Amino acid sequence: MSPLLQLLLLFSCILSATSITFRCTTRPTCQGMIGYISPNTTTLSSIKDLFGLESVYSLLAANSWPTKDTNRSITAGSTVRIPFPCSCSNDTGISDRTPVYSLKPDDSLDYIARTIFGEFVTYQEIAAVNNVSDVNQLYIGQKLWIPLPCSCDDVDAARVVHYGHVVANGSSVSQIAGEFGTTVATLIGLNNETLSDPKNLKAGQILDVPIKACNSSTVSSLLVPNGSYALIANNCDQCSCNSNHLGLKCMRAQGVLGTMLAPCPSTQCGNLSLGESVDLTTCLRTTCDYAGYNARMILTVLTNQSTCTSRNADAGPKVNIKIIIGAISGAIGLFIACIVFVFLKKRFWKRTNDSNNNVKAFSLRQHPTKNVKAFLQNYGSLAPKQFRYSKLKKMTNSFKDKLGEGGYGGVFKGKLKDGRLVAVKVLNNSKGNGEEFINEVASIGRTSHVNIVTLLGFCFEGSKRALIYEFMSNGSLEKFIYSNKSRGAKRVLSCGKLLQIAVGIARGLEYLHRGCSTRILHFDIKPHNILLDDEFCPKISDFGLAKLCPKQESIISMQDARGTTGYIAPELYCRNIGRVSHKSDVYSYGMMVLEMVGGRRNIDAQAENTSETYFPHWVYNHIALENNINLTGIVEEEEKEIAKKMVLVGIWCIQTDPTNRPSMSRVVEMLEGSVHSLEMPPKPYLSSS
Repeated sequence: MSPLLQLLLLFSCILSATSITFRCTTRPTCQGMIGYISPNTTTLSSIKDLFGLESVYSLLAANSWPTKDTNRSITAGSTVRIPFPCSCSNDTGISDRTPVYSLKPDDSLDYIARTIFGEFVTYQEIAAVNNVSDVNQLYIGQKLWIPLPCSCDDVDAARVVHYGHVVANGSSVSQIAGEFGTTVATLIGLNNETLSDPKNLKAGQILDVPIKACNSSTVSSLLVPNGSYALIANNCDQCSCNSNHLGLKCMRAQGVLGTMLAPCPSTQCGNLSLGESVDLTTCLRTTCDYAGYNARMILTVLTNQSTCTSRNADAGPKVNIKIIIGAISGAIGLFIACIVFVFLKKRFWKRTNDSNNNVKAFSLRQHPTKNVKAFLQNYGSLAPKQFRYSKLKKMTNSFKDKLGEGGYGGVFKGKLKDGRLVAVKVLNNSKGNGEEFINEVASIGRTSHVNIVTLLGFCFEGSKRALIYEFMSNGSLEKFIYSNKSRGAKRVLSCGKLLQIAVGIARGLEYLHRGCSTRILHFDIKPHNILLDDEFCPKISDFGLAKLCPKQESIISMQDARGTTGYIAPELYCRNIGRVSHKSDVYSYGMMVLEMVGGRRNIDAQAENTSETYFPHWVYNHIALENNINLTGIVEEEEKEIAKKMVLVGIWCIQTDPTNRPSMSRVVEMLEGSVHSLEMPPKPYLSSS
């Protein structure tokens, strides 16, 4: 080729090379994005290397492809969204020192700009940012920074991701605006230097297109374009941006391994998962928001938004970032509310009726004795086997072997014809209204779970009422957890075994609250009502105070506090604290777990020091102030870690505000996870009466 022809070709390139400039005047850094059209069939990994991305997950997230598609093939002509860091200076935005391209044989700057990087950059821009004054001095393997166009400016007072869009053949400005949810006027305003007349739109032209995005109110760097997701917190969690309401929806990432932590830390704000929201009032919504990440934890806060004035209006963080839920607000107000409530209770209590509540429950107390038989018949095939009283006397050898005694009556050991041992619970005549009997048959008869005691049958004959259960050889948990001075500092059960039991009970409660056809609230969780089989597998028993409610409902109406002193949730006796719900069982469970790990009653008037009288406060102060836990009989570091985990979970469960308590599903996750992933809960301010 003659020198003259080379000069003409070079001159034509200079004339045709149009600088792609995105204005950037406000925010200095952000995330940029372009729609790269692959010139040939390639792999996701090759595109990752070309643009200098850390992993293919960045590409999968930007394009909303499943995380499992790491080996995805990219066909020639396909558009792939490429995310990259953007930096702004001199009213212009360009990619921040990335991507970096290694010069290959026969490469020219114009070929790199036009063919490899799809005209998102000109060869003059490549030369300028790399200080290339003489192309003859370029060498094979030289690293060249490719300055891609980007911007960090807000559009229409909203955070957006500026997207470099390649105009397809036959496209119009109105079509592009509709595709990306913006307006023609906005596109013309952003691209006024190259799009002064929409009629002159050309195929291959690069437009600055704003994509609406979801962002965290506490972490400005977390901006997720609509229709994509982001892997956050060491790739542990996946936060998607939904076009319907532009709110982050976060969940545990599937198939993506964290590069530093295993297992991934917790992402809960009490009973809300990261990204979940709940309406507090008609115009106020609270959201579990991402607040950052460090080497040990994912940080979250509860933030409030006004839903009546502005979708994104933020009423500010409600909680401390150091912990999943922030410091309790309004604790003093709770006490005042309780005092006022008690004062007015006598005056207004009679006016309260279950039918006035928005959420109705099935109250088993509404059936008098005369309807007991009819009530049981309604269960048909669901009802357990019915035994005659004479059969009970025979299977228990005339009630000879008594296993225990309670306010309800006695429990006797028996044997069925097939040789199975059973426990026969005979109800006292004083319980003539049949309430507890109906409760147990109706509630436990619906269950089938390894951690729920099995009801094998019942007896209803005149005034005789009895329940036949599977026999639990180790009796109740109660006799294994409280310290005995005769044993000294030695514990009967190791911390590992106690943790196993706690997890089993949690799974049983999780099943009652979510797993069976009708939600069952137990209302009397305590060590005495947890039975252990020969392998110390725990089973929840004694459903005499239970209530059934529709599965889709959580809050129920009650006029009387029920349960056992020391385990009753505060909302059961002070209604202004919150609504009675399955979270009331969570409170009782937390008190029980604290007694399990403490080896003592939570309230001990005989404690040597006054500060030790109420165990939850004593152990909280030790962990919060000293980051230490010194409990009788726990010496090994591994056991101390288990004990600390159980204490933290227990304190989360006994939070005064029911909404701050975790669900039983979350409790299982916390107990099975690492203690290092648990945040320090707020100190509970009300004890169970």
